[in-house]
Amino acid sequence: MIVSSFQHFFQEEVMKQSKNVHLTKGDFVQGKIVKLFSNHTALVHINDMSLVAKLETALSVQQQYWFEVKGTTLSGPHLKVLSHVGPSPNGNELDKQQVELLRELQLPATRGNKELVSFLTEKGLPLSKQKVVDLSNLFIDKKLSAQDKQVVEKLIEMKLPITNETFQAVSAIQKGSHLSADLVKLQQLLVQNNVQEAIPLQKMIATLTQPFSVREGEDRLASLVKTWLSTTHTNNQQENQAFSMMRQSHVIPKEMSEQRALAHLMRYFNIEGSSNNQNLYDVLFSQKNAIQGQGGYSLSAALKEMVASFYVKDGAIEEIDIESKLEQLGKTIFTNEQQSLLLTQSEKRSAHSMFYKAIMQVIESLGLQHEVNVVASLKDHQEHTQSLKSLLLQAQQTLPPSPTLEVVEQLVHKLTGIQLLNQDQGPLTTIYMQMPLHIGQGLKDVTIQWNGRKKENGQIDSNYCHILFYLCLDEMKETVIDVTVQNRIVTVHIINEAVDKVSPLAEAMKATLQSGLNELQYKLSEVKVLGTMKKQVKHHQSAIKTSHSYEGGLDIRI
Repeated sequence: MIVSSFQHFFQEEVMKQSKNVHLTKGDFVQGKIVKLFSNHTALVHINDMSLVAKLETALSVQQQYWFEVKGTTLSGPHLKVLSHVGPSPNGNELDKQQVELLRELQLPATRGNKELVSFLTEKGLPLSKQKVVDLSNLFIDKKLSAQDKQVVEKLIEMKLPITNETFQAVSAIQKGSHLSADLVKLQQLLVQNNVQEAIPLQKMIATLTQPFSVREGEDRLASLVKTWLSTTHTNNQQENQAFSMMRQSHVIPKEMSEQRALAHLMRYFNIEGSSNNQNLYDVLFSQKNAIQGQGGYSLSAALKEMVASFYVKDGAIEEIDIESKLEQLGKTIFTNEQQSLLLTQSEKRSAHSMFYKAIMQVIESLGLQHEVNVVASLKDHQEHTQSLKSLLLQAQQTLPPSPTLEVVEQLVHKLTGIQLLNQDQGPLTTIYMQMPLHIGQGLKDVTIQWNGRKKENGQIDSNYCHILFYLCLDEMKETVIDVTVQNRIVTVHIINEAVDKVSPLAEAMKATLQSGLNELQYKLSEVKVLGTMKKQVKHHQSAIKTSHSYEGGLDIRI
C-alpha cells in the first residue's frame, strides 16, 4: 500500500519550510564551535546550518554553547554567550539546564514551562520569552500531544504568530480532513435543520459542489441564447442552429417550434412593440430589464428563469430540474460544425481554457483572498463579493452551539490553514491549494503544492519549479503526480499502486501532453509510472536552490 507512505510524504513536502535559522533579538539558540580560524573567527553550527562567526570571547572547538541574540545587522546576528547555562546536559543535569534557561528568560520554572523548553531545545528551535509565554497560554489546560508538537514546530518554522487561531488552522491541515466531505456534510446539516439565515451559504456550497458539466452547460446556454436572440430573425443559419442545439439537449421542449418559442418569450416577459428586426437578447438581458434586474439576478439566474418559463402548464411554471437540464447541455456531444459555433461565441475558448476558467471560479469562490478583498472594499467604499469563507464567518457568528457550528468552524480553520501555507520565503515561493472538484461520479479533493523561485523583479520563475498533485479517484485510488520543471524541461512521475493498469493510460495521453506543453514552449522529457514512493519522489531542491548565507565577510559576531 502506498496510502500511508504518500500521505506522510505529501504532508512533509507541503509543510516543509526552510530550515534556516531565523534569529530575532531576544532569541536563545544552541550552537557548536566546529572549527577555529585565524583573526578570531570560527565555523559555528546552529540548527543544521553552518555560519562563519567573529569571536569576541574565548570558546573551545567541538563544544556546544547557548547564545542570546543581542541584535541583527546586515553582516548577521550578534550573539552573546550565556555562561551560566550548561552546554549539553544529560540525566539530572537536564532539569538544571531548563531551570537556568527559564531564569535567563525571566520565567518561572514550572513543570509546563520546563516541558516547553525541553521540546523547543530538542527540535533545535530558537527559544524566546514570548514563545514560551504564548505556548504556555495556548496549552494552559492540556499537555502537548505528539500532533500538537508537530503543529507548534510548523508554526515556528513558518514564523507564524502562536495563537489559537493559527494553531487550529495548521492543525486542520495536519489532520488531513477532506474539504469536499466537510462541505457535503455541512450542506446536509443546513438542509436538515432548515437554517434560513444560512440560505446564501447553502447556495454557495451548491455552486462549489456542482459538476463541471453544469458549469459547461451554463456557458453553452449563454452562448446559444445570445446567438439565437441577437440576430434579426431573418432565417439566419446560425440562429436556427443555436435554437436546434438547445432543443436537441432538451433545454427547450422538443415539440416547441422556434416561432412559438419567440412568441412565448415576448408574451411571458411582456415585451410590447417588438418587431422582427428587434434584438431580443438586449431587450431581455439589458441592465434595465426586469428579467435581469429583479432581485439583483445575475445573467446566469436570468437565463435559468428563461428556461423555466418554457415549461408552463395551465398558467403555472412546472417543477423542473434546471440543474439537470444544464448538465445535459454540458454533456451533449455536438457535431464539429455545432461545436465551432459554440467556440466562436465563446471567444474561441479551448477545452483546457474552459477547465482553467472553472478551476479559477472554484478558487475565487473559496474566499482564499477574503481578508485582502475586505480591506480593498473598505478602502474603495464598496461592498465586497461574498465567498465561502465570508459566509462561513457570518454563520460562525449567528449559529448556536451545535454539530452544524462545529463543521462551520472546522471549514474556517481549514481555509485559513490553506491561506497560511501559501508563503514567500525570500526568493522561494510555496503555493498550496486544496479544492473540491467533481471528478468521475462524485466530489473529490484535489490537492496541489507548487514550489518555485522568484525572479529579480519579483515575478514567479516558470522555468524552474516543482509541482505535486494529489487525487483519490474511484478506480485508480490514491494517486500522486510529481512534476519537475528545470529550464522548461518537464519530467512527470505518476505514483500509483496499479502500475500495469495506469502505464497504458499514461502512454496513451503522452502525445497530447507533449503537444500541449510544446504550445507553451515547454519540452516533455519523461512520463513514468511508479508503484511506490521510495526515493523516486523527492523534493527537487536543486531546481529552486538558493544560497542561505549572508552576503559579506562574516555571518555572525559572537
